[in-house]
Amino acid sequence: MKKLILTSLLVTIISVFSFGQNKVGCWKFDDATNFLKADIGKTLSLVGTGIHKADGLDAANGAVTVDVGTYFIVDHGIAPKAGKVYVNDYTLVVDFKIPSVGSWYCFFQTSPSNNSDGDCFINKTGNIGTAATGYSTSAVSADKWYRLIVSVKLGTSYRYYIDGNLIKDGVSQSTEERFSLDKTLLLFADDDGDDGTITVAEVSLYDGALDDAAVAALGVAGHTTGVNSVMATNENVRIVNPIRDNISIIVPDNQTIQAVTLYDMCGHAVLQSTSGDAKLDVTGVAKGTYIALVKIGGKNYTLKCVKE
Repeated sequence: MKKLILTSLLVTIISVFSFGQNKVGCWKFDDATNFLKADIGKTLSLVGTGIHKADGLDAANGAVTVDVGTYFIVDHGIAPKAGKVYVNDYTLVVDFKIPSVGSWYCFFQTSPSNNSDGDCFINKTGNIGTAATGYSTSAVSADKWYRLIVSVKLGTSYRYYIDGNLIKDGVSQSTEERFSLDKTLLLFADDDGDDGTITVAEVSLYDGALDDAAVAALGVAGHTTGVNSVMATNENVRIVNPIRDNISIIVPDNQTIQAVTLYDMCGHAVLQSTSGDAKLDVTGVAKGTYIALVKIGGKNYTLKCVKE
């Protein structure tokens, strides 16, 4: 392993979220007396009775299990763009786990009356997608928490991510058609039973398509990567906490860091280096918790770091 002490010559302050990409809804399911409560946005509506308290990612994080035939209605409040009837740009974030591979699971349904096929599935082999957009080649496993992000810009892109990494650059879909949002969106609904029982710790909705960097900054399910430990680890890439004047990153031998970006907990990039040696000085960064996005060999690694 080689240790890189990152000090800067050039640091650029940028904002990762472009105009319009606001979090308009967030539901954490921490209150077992009211699973429909919103942290951001409007209270969910419930169809069916099959919801149950479940263990979340840790003691401070609740979750809900949603049975077949039960689903939530989201009144998202996103306004269509000028000249459009429906919403064509959005991002959905879901922290989830499934009890087994071999059944169908559905994340959302764009038909308000649930009278057509769902619009984002896990199939019987654990791959994520739909026939229209294509399915991921990688598969999820049972009893493991994941953060799924579906970033949609109809007419341009349709992308699926797991834990910050792109798993499917799907076939772009037309505006104002199947994958556009009406005034309401259904979570975990399907018209013919392909909505297997799923456990969910958090759902968020944005009013625009998040890009790769913004997705990577959101990290993994529950933001669990190394926040409270001295060494935060993502595969073989590690960061030493706490940080003070400089960030120290440990990477496998013969690996070159292509870029490092530091994000605050609102998802905004505060410092960035794209130099070949990825030098980054954090003396001008306020104390607090951040997410470091490290790009190595074309792959993004997200690690939390704490500045003291």
